[in-house]
Amino acid sequence: MELLVELFWAKYAELKAATAADELEKVEYLDREISGLLQTIFDAKASSLVDIRRQFSFAIALLNEEAEDLSCVRYNSHMINELVNRYLLASEQDGSNEDGSLDSPRDAIVNTSLFDNISERITIISPAYRVSYSNSANAGRHNKQPSELIGLHLAEVVGFQRFQSGFKDHIDRALAGEIVTYTYADDYNGQTVVNRCRLSPYYDGGTVTAGVMMVVSEIADRRRSSAA
Repeated sequence: MELLVELFWAKYAELKAATAADELEKVEYLDREISGLLQTIFDAKASSLVDIRRQFSFAIALLNEEAEDLSCVRYNSHMINELVNRYLLASEQDGSNEDGSLDSPRDAIVNTSLFDNISERITIISPAYRVSYSNSANAGRHNKQPSELIGLHLAEVVGFQRFQSGFKDHIDRALAGEIVTYTYADDYNGQTVVNRCRLSPYYDGGTVTAGVMMVVSEIADRRRSSAA
């Protein structure tokens, strides 16, 4: 898996260079190669927790890299949902052996904080606007443990006014099938942080939206830079 990911990013860099140089034939060739690599990476069923985390980290990195391209964002968000369905949801259906041991690495995912090694803040929000999952990065930003956020209404986490004036509409749109971006500034310990939230539909393995996956990236406060 590691070699596949490294090869993808090497080819991706070549593609960007070829695109900038307007080398059309090379672009077409590299695009086909990259598409095949991308499918191989996402189709691979990891046999270890390290590779599972590597797949998710790769998917998040690609989502960030192509955040300005709506069609790519849709595809990458779909792939993240597929990974969640493959490992996280499947683990809830798999049983353990009589001695309590697990049948395969994926059975351990729920109890190993799958997204905890990812720097982006990840939250899954139910249709009732309640937190059904939070990774450690997100919980830490709120000075809480992930378990303390589970079950809370999002308004209790981000504040009622911000929920009503911003989050609610964007969550409703994501529940309806859109992929939306919401950016807002917040103050943490006297420091202004700009949060860019990408909200996408979260499926439970079928075609019905089971909630919203929100990925938050903290970006530089340009207003502060301009003032300086």
